[in-house]
Amino acid sequence: MDRRGQVVALLDATGIFFEPARTAFPGASEAAWERAGRLDPGAIGPDGTWALDFRCFAIARPGGRWVLVDAGVGPAQSPAASWAPVPGRLPDALAEAGIAPADVEAVVLTHLHEDHAGWSSGADGRPYFPAAR
Repeated sequence: MDRRGQVVALLDATGIFFEPARTAFPGASEAAWERAGRLDPGAIGPDGTWALDFRCFAIARPGGRWVLVDAGVGPAQSPAASWAPVPGRLPDALAEAGIAPADVEAVVLTHLHEDHAGWSSGADGRPYFPAAR
């Protein structure tokens, strides 16, 4: 099956942020909070907790190759371990989607926050995606 161009959303982890949402974004207006609530109704709990889904995206390329956009929270000892729900489950999410780590030809990190770069290396510190550039 040719999956070229397909985008697969991968859930690496879900967890409660260490600060309430309104503490994390003190300058947000009421209108912004109302819009956020419409866009993601389950993200803010009744007690103000902020539930986060940590996602990565895989984009199918020709020849069974993949580009991964962001690399999740990472393994148990990743830099995100002090605040994010680790270990992430990106290896399992990839397997469920039928994507082998060796088929990832490139990893694009949208930015270098700990929850976006965690699986750039595996638990042993070596690149988790051996063929990626």
